[in-house]
Amino acid sequence: MNGIKTAIDVETRGMSLASGTVFFFGLPLTIAFLMAWNYVLVGPDTPMAFSLLFWIGLTAITWFTSILCANVSYFLLRKWRPSLFFILISGQVISLFVFSLPISAYFRWGLINWTPVPPDAVAIPLAFSAEYAVHVFSGILPGAIIWFSINYFYKSVLEIPRYHYGAWEPENKQAPFRQGIRPVPAFLKRLPDPVKGEIVALKAEDHYVRVYTDKGDSLIHYRFKDALADISSLEGIQTHRSYWVEQSAITGLESDGQSSQLSLTTGLRVPVSRTYLNEVKRLVASLSA
Repeated sequence: MNGIKTAIDVETRGMSLASGTVFFFGLPLTIAFLMAWNYVLVGPDTPMAFSLLFWIGLTAITWFTSILCANVSYFLLRKWRPSLFFILISGQVISLFVFSLPISAYFRWGLINWTPVPPDAVAIPLAFSAEYAVHVFSGILPGAIIWFSINYFYKSVLEIPRYHYGAWEPENKQAPFRQGIRPVPAFLKRLPDPVKGEIVALKAEDHYVRVYTDKGDSLIHYRFKDALADISSLEGIQTHRSYWVEQSAITGLESDGQSSQLSLTTGLRVPVSRTYLNEVKRLVASLSA
């Protein structure tokens, strides 16, 4: 059950009720409707109701198979923390080899029972062969492009993390602290001696990063993305596209309905964007439990 809960957390991280509903239901239903409306694969002689049923079923199977396989890839590769692109690619490869036969079986069954199109006109017999693999790959390529595009749209435009290895992962984050070992990020060497101390927060400022410690703050020439990679073994959380906070420095979360902020032990107040708000709330709740 913990594995299922973790997978759900990974899949829904940063999503609001609206963006989650659109992602899990709105988008696949829209794709199914467009395919059915244009009688793709099923032919113009197929009744619209059957065309719609066929495409809703096929889209739902392939959509949630892509989600499942991306999660499998995410957890299998977590030791290497690959990019989103590699996770999505490897997920599609897993889907191709593990689920292509049942998906193709549904495809043929739907054509036989709901449409006048002979299955052999658009499908080849099920088999583990190079010809079959090429056929299936060419069939899933358009859907894979749509799947990639939507994930990158959520990540880049809506700023909703997709299969991101964040600081929430307990087995990776807490072990060094249980052993009494606190990793030292490389960028700390760039701080002036009077400011060097325990990291409290990071803030992106153009091509610089402002590092807040328990002794003060300083601006260093460093990419925020690289700084986040350096602190990946620390316990903390990203609260905004430009902010990261050390977990032990959090004293509370405040919200006035319009905006939310974390208050820290140093008196610093850090904004929390809607993208990260649910994840921050869960962390704060666990800290106060």
